[in-house]
Amino acid sequence: MGGGPPPPPRAPAPPRPPPHDRVSRLELAIRDELPQVRDIHSHIEPIAAPVAPGSEAGQDDGERVRAQIDAAVRECSELGGYNRLHVRSLPDGYDVVIHCLADPDMPVGDAHHLADDLEKRLQTQIPEIRRVLVHVEPEVED
Repeated sequence: MGGGPPPPPRAPAPPRPPPHDRVSRLELAIRDELPQVRDIHSHIEPIAAPVAPGSEAGQDDGERVRAQIDAAVRECSELGGYNRLHVRSLPDGYDVVIHCLADPDMPVGDAHHLADDLEKRLQTQIPEIRRVLVHVEPEVED
């Protein structure tokens, strides 16, 4: 009792870009729309994290914290260092955002584990850090 030929097969959905590519496109769109924005920090997280008010860390304390962060990053052999580090003073400590570099072929899940491990290490080794965001991005040659 079929009344005609079956419908044609559906074309497969186009592959979704990796999360890093999606975030990079978002950052480019923000820069295009808001050219006055100097720096953008984005992170894919399953839960919302509040943004704390603060200011750039002072010279002496900021340099001490930066040196401790640098040492902790060097302890992680899977990371190729970092290319950006922001340390902001908060009333009760520091807010840290660091962009670390890793093998571009590293699976996203492995990169997230590295980021989580480094965040925990930084908060353990530097108790003044109140909030830390580690962003792992592919290390590419220019």
